[in-house]
Amino acid sequence: MTETPQQRRKRHYKKSYGVSLCYVENEIQKRKGVCDICGDKVKLNLDHDHKSGRIRGFLCQRCNTALGLFQDNAATILKAMHYLSHADKQTKPHQDGGEVQSA
Repeated sequence: MTETPQQRRKRHYKKSYGVSLCYVENEIQKRKGVCDICGDKVKLNLDHDHKSGRIRGFLCQRCNTALGLFQDNAATILKAMHYLSHADKQTKPHQDGGEVQSA
């Protein structure tokens, strides 16, 4: 007999994270479908620590991907925040209307 998509999801959450599909659905419902990082109301994904396997929360695809691209490294994410918050002070208008990094 072939598994339904719901049966597949149920097996995946139990095997991968030790939680039931019901738990995941309830957590998403509690959050009203809102991403734990950006606050957008979109389809959420279970986010977990890849080293410990511990569930951290529920994120949209964009935020979950961003954490992965930063390799879940909080220090690097803080450096990126610092960079963004100071970027306006470090750039000046270019003659053609674009911006150039100031030295």
